[in-house]
Amino acid sequence: MYKVFKILFSLKGSISRKELWLYSTIVLLLFLLICFAAFFVLTEYLMNRVDVPIFDIFEYYKGFIILFLLMSLLLNWIFLALGVKRSHDLNEKGITVYITFFISILILCASFVQAFYIYGSTLGLTNISIAASTIMYINYFIYITSTIEFILFIYLCIHLGFKKGRINVGLSDEKVQN
Repeated sequence: MYKVFKILFSLKGSISRKELWLYSTIVLLLFLLICFAAFFVLTEYLMNRVDVPIFDIFEYYKGFIILFLLMSLLLNWIFLALGVKRSHDLNEKGITVYITFFISILILCASFVQAFYIYGSTLGLTNISIAASTIMYINYFIYITSTIEFILFIYLCIHLGFKKGRINVGLSDEKVQN
């Protein structure tokens, strides 16, 4: 268990292609399973409650949005750790992985700000009014950074996922050292 925790959260060591694909797939499936389960449980709960007005439904979804944001941060960190370890296996620093991580955090923050100002003012969570042009600029920022992140993600998938690394490396550099 400690080895799995070390692989998923530590930036030290290296992993093989097989381990990259295995851990990435498992983590992504768990992330989707948790988010869908939370969403469906919440939706089922709200559908069975007749006394909840339509505007109060958004109050319940705030918890889901916070869960999704925290899970997204966790997922980004795990993919950063896996990508950096795979870069180490290829004898690289992993700067592209760090750039992709930084851009994804920017997108996450911009999306949160956008959602907070759009839905927060509608629900009375904030009394700050934001101009439509500002929302438009936030949308442009999200579109541009999302496009850049997607291009970097495709590059990283091809580069880290298919390129051969060092021989006899996996789970960590311990195999090479022993």
